[in-house]
Amino acid sequence: VEEAKAAVKDEEVTASAAGDKVRATVTCEGKVKQFFVDPGFLQEEGLEMALDALAAATNAAMTAADKKVEEHVNKATGVKSPVR
Repeated sequence: VEEAKAAVKDEEVTASAAGDKVRATVTCEGKVKQFFVDPGFLQEEGLEMALDALAAATNAAMTAADKKVEEHVNKATGVKSPVR
């Protein structure tokens, strides 16, 4: 299981929110790599809305990364089980 997790730990997953105006990229190890906020969205919607969208994008990216790790572990071990 640990070998399977290590094999994908550096792979990146990106998710977006607010109609792709906010994006977050994380690794399958759970490290945040990059954020993007469209300057026009920030100006139009304000900081609070941009931060809410950033949190949503980050959570979605983390969930997708966890799913990717789980799928890789299940494929490597032949067993279906949650990773986290």
